[in-house]
Amino acid sequence: QISSLRSLFSEVFAEMADFHQECYVVLDDYHLITNDEIHESMRFFLKHMPDNLTVVVTSRAAPPLGTANLRVRDLMIEIGNEMLAFDTEETTRFFNQRIADGIDEDMPN
Repeated sequence: QISSLRSLFSEVFAEMADFHQECYVVLDDYHLITNDEIHESMRFFLKHMPDNLTVVVTSRAAPPLGTANLRVRDLMIEIGNEMLAFDTEETTRFFNQRIADGIDEDMPN
């Protein structure tokens, strides 16, 4: 099965060779993938993807994609829980804005 996914990815890359616009692929909830063959195929994908392709992976855990090489070459941006969490100032600003907008009476408690 890995070879069929690699063949598919190779065909996609060949099709994209003449396409010079920036493209994005978003893989949401990657933590739900438990198949090692898919992880291996995605490592192949990331290693061979064209320069005009940006891949966005969202996951609740670090995906097993062998991203160390991308990180070292500064080709990867990781946004962890710490960066997504509000600090005290942001929390205060959020609640002040929500209170200023009024509370929706139909919203469940």
